[in-house]
Amino acid sequence: MTPLDATGAPATHRGEAGTAYPVFVDHHVHLALCDPAGLAGTGIGAVVDLGWGPEIADLARTAPVHVEFAGQFLTEPDGYPTSRPWAPRAAARELSHPREAAAAVAEQRALGAGVIKLALNREAGPVPDLATCQAVVAAADDLPVVAHVEGAGMVELALAAGVDTLAHAPWTHTLEADVLAECAGAGMRWISTLDIHGRGTRTPEQARALANVAAFAAVGGELLYGTDLGNGPLLPGLNVRELALLEAAGLDPRALLYALTAPWPRAAPDHLVTFVPGQPPEDRLSGWLTGARVVRREELEA
Repeated sequence: MTPLDATGAPATHRGEAGTAYPVFVDHHVHLALCDPAGLAGTGIGAVVDLGWGPEIADLARTAPVHVEFAGQFLTEPDGYPTSRPWAPRAAARELSHPREAAAAVAEQRALGAGVIKLALNREAGPVPDLATCQAVVAAADDLPVVAHVEGAGMVELALAAGVDTLAHAPWTHTLEADVLAECAGAGMRWISTLDIHGRGTRTPEQARALANVAAFAAVGGELLYGTDLGNGPLLPGLNVRELALLEAAGLDPRALLYALTAPWPRAAPDHLVTFVPGQPPEDRLSGWLTGARVVRREELEA
């Protein structure tokens, strides 16, 4: 899919005219930390759970939306998120040596994971070294590897290891232009999660993340919409603040729609679409998109 593929098609749903898009995806959630039932009836039809214990497989099966998931955080012994009160011990799979990577990745595959999660948070404890990160990426093979990066040098570590995606737009410091260019040139994706830094209030962390996203997008970097649902008081469904922040970072309507519909890590079922009633505006879409709802493709009239 390219941004051109996410332009949508005119359609009618139960007599109401609007536009139908590939189903909208929240590319970063934690189902065990929120009420998945709240996603029913919203504009979000698919989510990607980015880190939990083995019980995530059961949560995925019972959720009212399509779920892809990462399984456990692969981390250094005593690394993130082992020190976090919200994370049960089973949410982390600690790697003491690069040779343990293959077994750890195989365990996530056996659960049904569609993506592998690396924890590179030097501000919350030790992080896997480059050899371990490279071993994880090699073992993942056809599965993308997403990394939580936090702290100086962590984006560079993810780049050196060949990580596919960042779970958050970097926010701890402003990235240098050459690092941004290398991220974009490597085809790395960033999941936005801008609104968690303030939840409606501007903060220095949000300002840094926003500046990094704007600079990354300006050099051709690919953004994915994600909210980190479960991290604090976020409402399920489309987050208009997240959408507005992506627009403030310079994403045009096509790039914003691509961020919402990108089939990462795998395509969502195509029998579902997201329908937005009314005429789309010519520039900023964030307010209009809040009227979105997921419907079955067969319910649409051309």
